Amino acid sequence: MADYSPTYLIDQLFYRYEAEGTEFFAVLDGARSAEIHHHLQLSGLEYESLFSGQLSPTLRSASPFLVRLRPQEPFTNFLVERGWGKSFGIYIAWRNGLSSLRRHLRTLLRVRAENGRRLYFRFYDPRVLRVFLPTCSARQLRALLGDNRRLDLEAPEGSELWRYRTSEDEEPKLLTWQHDLSRAHRMVERDR
Repeated sequence: MADYSPTYLIDQLFYRYEAEGTEFFAVLDGARSAEIHHHLQLSGLEYESLFSGQLSPTLRSASPFLVRLRPQEPFTNFLVERGWGKSFGIYIAWRNGLSSLRRHLRTLLRVRAENGRRLYFRFYDPRVLRVFLPTCSARQLRALLGDNRRLDLEAPEGSELWRYRTSEDEEPKLLTWQHDLSRAHRMVERDR
């Protein structure tokens, strides 16, 4: 497990300079750990599965979940302390509420392959998104990000937060930042 500062990670995820009305969400892969659904049920936070219809309890607990996060909640601490570095999910800053984001994300669940077959797209898995995002065309970025301008996910080792934004250009480009989360890095920064 990577050596990182959970407090600094929470500060970065809940970036205070976002536009007024921006809320923060996680899209979590219930199949990564049974703990995710269990902790969601106990959290009291607003969340929904991205799958719809009647789901068996097993499928529901393994589905992708969208949850509105708050910085001081035990569930947020669970995610950064126990889930970071384990590909639990991705993080999104969004201004149009949970229902709007859920509608948008549901359009991404199925994609058409070059051979015409419909496939599930596990965009909420940071291991998938880290590979896919840098290859996106402007059209694909618009389809993936919608009105969203910021997407955060863990680096492969979990010691960095990778932040993606789209430029404001007519043809959006992907802008990337890497935030070093290591305790050693934070100590050097604090002592400056």
